[in-house]
Amino acid sequence: MALGTVQPRGDARAFTIIELIVSIAIIALLLGIAVFGVRTLQKSARGTVAQTMVNQIATGIDRFEDSVGFLPPLVKDRGDPVPAVTTLTLVRGGRNVVRVYEPDVPADVQILNDLVLTGNVNNNPFEGEFRYSDASLAFFLVGALDYRYTDNGQPEVVIDGVKGPGMYKPTRDGEFGVPRELVNSNGERRVGTPLESFVNIGSGGAKLAYATANEPRSVKLVDAGGVPIRYYRWINGNPPANNANGPLQVQSLDDLKVPRMVGRFTVDVANPVLNQTTFPTPLDRDIRQNAALKSATWAVVAAGPNGVFGDEPLQDVAKALGRSYDVSEEPKLRAEAEQDNIVKVGDGQ
Repeated sequence: MALGTVQPRGDARAFTIIELIVSIAIIALLLGIAVFGVRTLQKSARGTVAQTMVNQIATGIDRFEDSVGFLPPLVKDRGDPVPAVTTLTLVRGGRNVVRVYEPDVPADVQILNDLVLTGNVNNNPFEGEFRYSDASLAFFLVGALDYRYTDNGQPEVVIDGVKGPGMYKPTRDGEFGVPRELVNSNGERRVGTPLESFVNIGSGGAKLAYATANEPRSVKLVDAGGVPIRYYRWINGNPPANNANGPLQVQSLDDLKVPRMVGRFTVDVANPVLNQTTFPTPLDRDIRQNAALKSATWAVVAAGPNGVFGDEPLQDVAKALGRSYDVSEEPKLRAEAEQDNIVKVGDGQ
């Protein structure tokens, strides 16, 4: 019987190894695509939850204004010359008051009306901006400001009149209309009808971050990642040229005082504007592209899926984005961090 040709074993083994390598490469590629797809879906889902949360908070602000007659006050919890977190509350005439910007106080109007010009418009146009609060939403939309503190830091009575969510009607100057019977008691009696929370905590991703030992009065409304949700307030307009004390007027885009994190101008070399910035501007935050910004007086801003706003220290921005810390890349890093911010604006007084 004739013998058939026998193929060398080396060739067969080599062919099998090549197939194995190709198979591993294909599997690795598919796994990479799958992981990227899952991360993309997770990021998209977080963005959707954040958008729903911001919309609910914005609705709560509208409901607050309808019920109380004015917008939630802006708490003085950051920036110079406002006081530090530990002095957010004070006693005024025997009543406890939260330090806020008051729209009828000229100095406060000036602060809310002035754009911060210390930032480098090419690298970090947000530097020095303090026209926002981490505390306002928790204090005035939720009623989470529970305790007044004595000089030695011990809780004394409920500041807003209601333990937990809910509050008695606040005033523009940050005082809550708590009945005297509650102020002078242990806070357990019920006198009158307090307002309920204007935001459903835990619904849509918003939750409370309660006070800590280092910040005993710093109750904040935070997103699902624990990042505080910002509440911005500003007052548009400049006084007439011939009357420094005259009523504020908006005659051009240059008279709008929108915080740069909320909205700003893009570069227009042919028609330069003093407060415009060469920093990249998302279309929804370009005042020339988004008409809603022209009449807005407040905004809710969430950090979005990446967990940073873009105005944090550059090291923190780079870390959150998974990038290396490189000062020469500052504009790029801050622009990427800001890109997915969730911004909702509204008007009112």
